[in-house]
Amino acid sequence: MKYHLVKKSLIFVVLAWIGVVSWIVFDRQRTFPVKASIVYHGSKNIELITIKSMGIKKQNSQDAPRLYASPSKAVASVFIVPWDDSWAYFGKFSQEEPYSFVCGDKNKFFEMDKGGAIYTLDAKSFVWRNKGLRENECWISQDVVPLDKIILKSALDAMIENGVRVFFVDNETWQKIKKSPDRLNFIRQIVTTQKPFIRSMK
Repeated sequence: MKYHLVKKSLIFVVLAWIGVVSWIVFDRQRTFPVKASIVYHGSKNIELITIKSMGIKKQNSQDAPRLYASPSKAVASVFIVPWDDSWAYFGKFSQEEPYSFVCGDKNKFFEMDKGGAIYTLDAKSFVWRNKGLRENECWISQDVVPLDKIILKSALDAMIENGVRVFFVDNETWQKIKKSPDRLNFIRQIVTTQKPFIRSMK
């Protein structure tokens, strides 16, 4: 009798755990409409008439080509300079703190920063998922004609002006970050103990 009770309890625990995991997976796959009326798209190209959905930065290889945007100008400004996880990090560790951009190749960033534009788009039909940057990372699988644009001389200045904290670390530190088994905690230490970059006045 006792054996059967233990067995039933274990089965219940396993089924409950499967249910929780299934819900998490489902919740991360379903999409939500963007609440904002407009969203922003950062680009190094200042002459876009139509912004095309591209097959890049997809969260799933099976997804259709996407055009990414954000209700946040801060987020849009970070993507004026094309970068990837091999030499930079972008995100934040709580809802209360501002976004941080940690770059492991300062020279590369400055070479690539030729300015660009932040385009204003109609948010209708844009959706987001409960992962990544969540509601601040939305997309649409079709081309979009922008409503307006702001031309910027410097992506770095745009990031700082929109509240993004920028940190440049040397190559040795970045390699330690990449090799660390707890990469995010390493980055957290940087953004909480170091002062963000400030453009020197000339």
